[in-house]
Amino acid sequence: MVVNNRNINKGFIRKFYMALVYHGTSKYKGILVARDGAILSNLEKRIEWFKQMYYNQPSRNFEKEFPGMTIEQIALEIESSVYGKHETESRIKCLTVAMRKESTIHYAMSFEDDDGGLILGVDLDDFYIEKLAQHYGNPNIRFVPGRLSLDSLKEIHLSPVAKSKHEKLIKEEFSRYNPSYFPIE
Repeated sequence: MVVNNRNINKGFIRKFYMALVYHGTSKYKGILVARDGAILSNLEKRIEWFKQMYYNQPSRNFEKEFPGMTIEQIALEIESSVYGKHETESRIKCLTVAMRKESTIHYAMSFEDDDGGLILGVDLDDFYIEKLAQHYGNPNIRFVPGRLSLDSLKEIHLSPVAKSKHEKLIKEEFSRYNPSYFPIE
């Protein structure tokens, strides 16, 4: 095979170097992810919350409540109070994805007593995946800084409760991404 042949289908080459990563979540948070267009880290979620809270208020209200601080600084301070300092980079500034779907099933199924769970399968470039930090001692789990766009969402796996009670809503919310749907088994 001649690699630098200009007639090679670039789409084929691109797909060859892509890999699915998986993120488990609840039905409720999954709907928020669909509306945001991205899976957000805890820090990004808090920043978005602050922006919505102060959206229609004059900036001086924020400045009165938090003198000399930005929304990002306040969000980091609040999230840091929930987790230990050693977890700032992984649990606060990053979101977690798994290299294998099986690693997310237990988490997604933990929402069965509520509204059910989802597993989102997103295509990522292999090169990018290799650069992601690994979870301590588990090479299957990776940390993605900030946010992960749903532009390359390929599949959604629905728990039994999510499928039986909320499949129509889930499909409506995620329709712009055109993913394939599967049951969690």
